[in-house]
Amino acid sequence: AFADGRPLDAPRAAGMVGERWDGFAKVRDTNATADVTALFASTNAKRRAVYQTRASSEGTNVVEVGRIYAQQIISAAPMGTWSLSENGSWSQK
Repeated sequence: AFADGRPLDAPRAAGMVGERWDGFAKVRDTNATADVTALFASTNAKRRAVYQTRASSEGTNVVEVGRIYAQQIISAAPMGTWSLSENGSWSQK
């Protein structure tokens, strides 16, 4: 299973939160509410734990694991979700 992104569906649909190339979410809206910011931080902490466990078991690092999960997360994200590429450009699904 990939790192769960569903709790972020509403903030992603509103454009407040996007997905990064490394498998972590990123707040896009500087006016995001405290609830959204807390949800974002909690989601990223859970993702980091999943990636670290997977990286340790496979003898690789969190960044490499995150890249793989990012593809799955972005693919499963609803239409309208923003994603940030490694070169720093945003695109909308």
